[in-house]
Amino acid sequence: MQQKTRKLSKRELGELKGIVAWSTQFDRAFLFVLAISFAGVLFRSLFALTTIDMPIWLLPTAALAYILYRRAGRWTGGPAFRQLVRQDIDQGEARLTVIRPVDVTEVEELEDEGPTFIVRTDEDDWVLLAGQELVRHKSRGFPWSQFSVNEAPHSGTFFGLARMGDPVPVERTIPPLPYELARELGAADRTFTVLDDAGVALLDNVFASEVTGE
Repeated sequence: MQQKTRKLSKRELGELKGIVAWSTQFDRAFLFVLAISFAGVLFRSLFALTTIDMPIWLLPTAALAYILYRRAGRWTGGPAFRQLVRQDIDQGEARLTVIRPVDVTEVEELEDEGPTFIVRTDEDDWVLLAGQELVRHKSRGFPWSQFSVNEAPHSGTFFGLARMGDPVPVERTIPPLPYELARELGAADRTFTVLDDAGVALLDNVFASEVTGE
């Protein structure tokens, strides 16, 4: 797949700066504290109806706080992701990966996770595109015979797709990917993923007849 770089647009640079802005982090922290405070009040009210004369309500509140903290790290990427975003800001470039599909598989959407496409390129690479960001591109006729994926090179922040060809048909549609498989393939964390040999093997094992045609 051909890759090239260009200067970040003002919109893209603003998007990256917004991710690491102190105001954004403050808003997330405020929402976290608000959610835990509400849960604490709720659990305290529930345990007040029992005869237990101990602050047991602190245990489920603490457990919920831990779960939300861990999940928030996955959703936002955590400090490591923000450091990569800062590297992208300093470098000031976007990466464009040009893709020419020869086979496209669409994965049925589960709830509101957004469209998912498995694409084999003319160079026999396999890429995965997944997420709500693809909704607007699908409404414009995606997949196309040629397109570029625009993203930040270090953090992988997705900026969008650029159409470079005509619409092409989807060869097949398969059921939603199991969550664990989607996570291993990278669909749960990134919009655009180039699958390595292990990733292709996972697809072969689970969807051999639909994806590979074997």
